[in-house]
Amino acid sequence: MKVIGYVLLFLCSALSVYTQAEVGSTGQNFVKNRYAPVEPLEQKIELLAVRTTIQFPQSIKTVGEAIDTLLLRSGYRLASLESSDPMLRVLLASPLPAVHREFHEQPIETILRVLASEAWVLVEDPVRRLISFELNHLYESHRYVGSFNDLQEQDEEL
Repeated sequence: MKVIGYVLLFLCSALSVYTQAEVGSTGQNFVKNRYAPVEPLEQKIELLAVRTTIQFPQSIKTVGEAIDTLLLRSGYRLASLESSDPMLRVLLASPLPAVHREFHEQPIETILRVLASEAWVLVEDPVRRLISFELNHLYESHRYVGSFNDLQEQDEEL
């Protein structure tokens, strides 16, 4: 019987060596061991804080398609164009830069901001789980007064 007690004591102490307490960004402790990693609760509450790795296929041609693809499993979706900044169509129709085709272990919010560039401000509606973008006030001078179709026609002429 003593032998079983010593074996159990040894196993418990060995297991405690592999378990460590960490402090998440919210200041709360969570336990993580080498056998069962535990995600911080923040990533389950703040859905746009979830880190993800994504590689957009070559079939994705525009920033809008990339945003839609990124949001597929996030629980969020892009707000309707009717309720968004009229200039948002310009961003969504923009070609996806080659450098933005692949992201590794980045928060969804960061990827959205990179895809949009500093010309746009990310707007989040956590109640309806919607996101959109508004033109950054520093770029107001670039706001086009005509329709989006007029803008496309001007691009085709160039």
